[in-house]
Amino acid sequence: MIRIIYIILFGLLIQPAFSQMPFQAVLDSVEINNKILSAGRQMTESQKLNAKTGIYLANPTVSYDRLNNSAGSYSEMIVSQSFDFPSAYFQKSKIANLTVSQADEQYRQAKLEIGSELARVFAEIVYSNRKISILTRRQMIAQQLQTGIEKRLQTGDANIFETNRVRSELAKTHSELRITENRRNALNLKLSELNGGRPMEIADTTFTDLPGFTITDTSANTILTRNPQVRQWETEIQITEMNINLQRSLSYPKFEIGYRQDMNTGQNYNGIHAGISIPLFENKNMVRTAKARQMYAMEASDAYRLELQSKVSQLIEEYRTVQQSAISINEVFKTLNTPDLLVKAYKTGQISYTEFFTEYENYQQMVLYVEDLNLKASALQLQLYVLSGL
Repeated sequence: MIRIIYIILFGLLIQPAFSQMPFQAVLDSVEINNKILSAGRQMTESQKLNAKTGIYLANPTVSYDRLNNSAGSYSEMIVSQSFDFPSAYFQKSKIANLTVSQADEQYRQAKLEIGSELARVFAEIVYSNRKISILTRRQMIAQQLQTGIEKRLQTGDANIFETNRVRSELAKTHSELRITENRRNALNLKLSELNGGRPMEIADTTFTDLPGFTITDTSANTILTRNPQVRQWETEIQITEMNINLQRSLSYPKFEIGYRQDMNTGQNYNGIHAGISIPLFENKNMVRTAKARQMYAMEASDAYRLELQSKVSQLIEEYRTVQQSAISINEVFKTLNTPDLLVKAYKTGQISYTEFFTEYENYQQMVLYVEDLNLKASALQLQLYVLSGL
């Protein structure tokens, strides 16, 4: 029995530690293969091309009229080109360039959302791998205990209560192991989905180390500055400002110039065609509308920035708290001599087998609590890593 106890305690203390695929490599693979991001890249190119549409001169027009009567015929041909006030094209070009940059930020926003989801999935897969490793050893030990207790029951050295306790431990561990394996399978399917349907094996049993990545007092400002949604709103404010100037330019007269040729009863007339369009009604209230849009963009930008700043600050504070708790409890957990105390107490007859098993269960729950805390710290760290890198 003492040998079995040592096996139990030794098995709990040994944790495999190896990492086969760093998070950044998984992140890069998902960015390349993810179907949503692939479609987003195509949409971004479409939006960029569309932004450049309609900023040039209108199409030239050619008209030809021919009238006939008993005295002869009359023909007229006009080739003309219409254009807005020249400053309008300058404003249209600037708006187009800003819209192009917005399209890039929209893609980065989609990338951020996919990356944040990947951070959660990756951390949970590593956690599942570690938990399965713990539960597998626990199941093996429970099977060994059951074999021993069944023999002792037959010889009368154990009672039915102790036997049922071991049987319950084996059944419980087996159930937890199956649930955890099913959860890992679901997470792997989700990872495959994020990776564009391409299976990816994550066999890591150590939470990801991110070389060079640290959270400082300026991290929140850095994240805010790089956030694609914040940049979209900043660009939107610039667009609305340019749009005000554009609407003012469109309120100026439009021009038309070209060539005209008249042919009447054998006589030809050639000359210049010119015209002007005075916008009295078409652009009414357009400047006021553009100003209202600018006010909306400024208010919405401030609201989103404030919300994001609060969210990021809470995320960083939560990460620091959880990380510190994880570090502290891991340090304490390493120094616990609960296994030694249990063995000594059992050998000296101070506790029964049932009491020993109860303490063993408490120790096992402590192991899983440490894993849960490490999972939370890792998930928060990876999420901040994604937010900081975009």
